[in-house]
Amino acid sequence: HFHNQGTIMYYNKYRLLFTGAGSYDADAQTYFTAAGITNAGHKSAWNTFVLDCKANGNWTPLIAAYPLIGGTSGTHAVNAKTPGTYNLSFTGITHSSSGIQGNGTSNNVNTYLQPSSVFGSNTGIHLCFYSPTVTLSGTAVETDIGFFNGTTTFLVSEVYKPSNYVIQGGIFNPSVSGSAVSMGANGVWIIENPSSITVNFYRNGSSVGSYTNAKSTLASITGTIRLTCRVDNAGTVSRRTSKTYGCFSIGTTLGDVAAFSAAIATLQAALGR
Repeated sequence: HFHNQGTIMYYNKYRLLFTGAGSYDADAQTYFTAAGITNAGHKSAWNTFVLDCKANGNWTPLIAAYPLIGGTSGTHAVNAKTPGTYNLSFTGITHSSSGIQGNGTSNNVNTYLQPSSVFGSNTGIHLCFYSPTVTLSGTAVETDIGFFNGTTTFLVSEVYKPSNYVIQGGIFNPSVSGSAVSMGANGVWIIENPSSITVNFYRNGSSVGSYTNAKSTLASITGTIRLTCRVDNAGTVSRRTSKTYGCFSIGTTLGDVAAFSAAIATLQAALGR
């Protein structure tokens, strides 16, 4: 044990941090410190999520996790997996206890995560988000999360309106957008490409579609992954959305999709969303 600012702390082999204020996983505590999270309920909710991810093989695959806790741009910006790396910047975003919401006209959330420098190949990638927004207005196409090179979609979740809030996503194919699923736009959404030709789509832990197509190289994507919109290699932002989001994650293929979806749902409920 060691002494730090009047509190005795102990680390055990499971990397749990015990203090007079409660016990938290060490990775969770690193996030709390970086983001300035002090609310005990928020801490408990995120700590539970971290422990669940570690128990189900879903922590290691995460490269970036944005739980959007704290209600401010400063707390929302922190990458909870590795604070200080791939922290977010915001334009045109409203921050609240519910998470973030774009204004639909100028919103742009940059992860600074460049695919070719982060991923080892163009397979084995996941994107995830949670949104409580069920219905949408207008007819424009909106992007939840994704990246492309200007002509070829890399991996993206998009809402095609007003076609019953169709969720589409695709990989490396300029002419085929991927699998289309007609249902509410809300819930926990996960897109994975676990093989060289397969894209899988999940909503609230259940498979809602799969698609196969050819892929191009990561080197063709020079931009960064954006949230609430998309951007091409030239930096042009398009397909902005005004949906509300409670969290995002980016990484390699998850160990257990159903468990990860359930953990996110539990997290959102614990946060009162």
